[in-house]
Formats: sequence, C-alpha cells, structure tokens
Amino acid sequence: MKRKSWILGVLFVLIALVSYMAKPEKAQNDLFLMNIEALAAGEDYVPIQCIGTGTVDCPLGGKTKFVMIGYSLEIPY
Repeated sequence: MKRKSWILGVLFVLIALVSYMAKPEKAQNDLFLMNIEALAAGEDYVPIQCIGTGTVDCPLGGKTKFVMIGYSLEIPY
C-alpha cells in the first residue's frame, strides 16, 4: 500500500511538471514594447533658460534666480 501511494505521488508530480512545461509563452504586445522604448528614450531637447542671479541651481551651470523650462509636444526643428 505504501509503495502504491509513493508511485501515485511521483506520477502526480510528473503530470504537474509536464503540464506546467507545456504552457505556451505569452506574446508581448507591440504597443507595450513601444511604450517601454518611449519611456526609456527620454526627451531629446528641452529648452532651458536661466534668468538673474540667485540661489537656485541652473542645469546649465551656476546659480540663478529663476529657471524656465519650456515644454512642447512638437519636436523642434
């Protein structure tokens, strides 16, 4: 009886393993991949203008009073 239970247990594990390995892989959506590429690429050009002298760090270097960062949905030419 004990041997029969052991054989049934091994058989159950083998069936579970085969059914798990036989699952087809999910295909990735093209839109999903394009979104990942867009997020990873960042922005090509962002106009920055530093105005005055003060205590704010300017991304272009030095200290300034104001930092103006432009935003556009169009690519500048």
